[in-house]
Amino acid sequence: MNPMEQGVGPVIPEAVCQVPARVARDGPDGGLRAVLRVLYTCCRLALLVACVAVVLVLSPLLLLLGACARWLPLPVRGVTRLALLYGTYLLTCEVSAVVNDVGFHVSRRRTPLDPSEHRARCTTLVRRSTGLFFGPGLRAIGVRVHWPEPPLLDPERPVVILLRHAGLLNMQLGIHLATDVLRRRPYGVCKSAAACLPGAAALLRLTSVIPLRWNAEGRARAAREFASMGPRLGRDAAVILPEGTNFSTRRRWARIAYLRRSGRHDLAIAAEAMPHVMPPLARGAGALLATAPDAQVLVVGHTGLEDVLPWRLGPGYSSHDEAALHVSWRSFAPEEVPRDPEGFEAWLYERWRELDAWVLATRRGRTAKPGRTDRVDWDDPPPR
Repeated sequence: MNPMEQGVGPVIPEAVCQVPARVARDGPDGGLRAVLRVLYTCCRLALLVACVAVVLVLSPLLLLLGACARWLPLPVRGVTRLALLYGTYLLTCEVSAVVNDVGFHVSRRRTPLDPSEHRARCTTLVRRSTGLFFGPGLRAIGVRVHWPEPPLLDPERPVVILLRHAGLLNMQLGIHLATDVLRRRPYGVCKSAAACLPGAAALLRLTSVIPLRWNAEGRARAAREFASMGPRLGRDAAVILPEGTNFSTRRRWARIAYLRRSGRHDLAIAAEAMPHVMPPLARGAGALLATAPDAQVLVVGHTGLEDVLPWRLGPGYSSHDEAALHVSWRSFAPEEVPRDPEGFEAWLYERWRELDAWVLATRRGRTAKPGRTDRVDWDDPPPR
């Protein structure tokens, strides 16, 4: 996200109030907009405080239900794990992000930083906040996280992360991969709903991920951002979710029906054979890669987060009782990824076919062996 000049007065911390200084100087209309923005931010802070208070009050009951989740009926089990997961996220990543954001901007006013120091400091704070959730936070509620070894990538070339979209907190997972595993600043776009709480908004402010309203204007701006993002990456990472929306059986079949109406019967047939993933959309990632010819690609799969929303998983989706998050990736050198639209779309569908096979094998407790094995960094699920 592009840096903004912050601050509207001594009462509201600079990091909390997202009002450009120039707006406050534009006269009565600018002043009214500034006041409304402050009220909106205060409401979001109040919502966060209320959510944290509810989680703290209910935490003994949630922990007890979480310990017994395996023996609960499937709908109750999903709701219990959803409450545990999101409550842990609020207590770790959300609170940490707000505290880090406020502290960072206060210290920056006292000691100005040059651009490189500013970027490095932001990346470190983001890594701390997301790492608190994906590390100690998930372990505290009994969720085991299985990470593969870091991929072998050229540190001087940019990386485009193509991330599967299923379950909750997918963008936070992509940001964590970029900052903690790859040690790079994340770029990208996301829906504005992802920044509804102040901690998530603070997290995005410390990165170059832009929240957008997902209407026609927002989608058009997202396309422009992807088309112009390549030259800005440098050695950083772009996080893209090619499926465009969270997985559900209804959405998957709607996407397949759209492909058939559009005359893309070959893609519809391919999508029908992938019951664990949404048919990917190649336009955004393809536009970015066309302007970043030296970018490496990291295809990232995960499974486990979707189990907190079991009502979205259809009868063809493999069941999974283990409280675990499995993450895997496969890296590709620039010359291995087609840059022409048709070639990239076919390549992307093949990668998603491999992801579908990996999800199925992982949820059944087997080792996935998709595609070529000489460059595969897939994580092997633990034996049961």
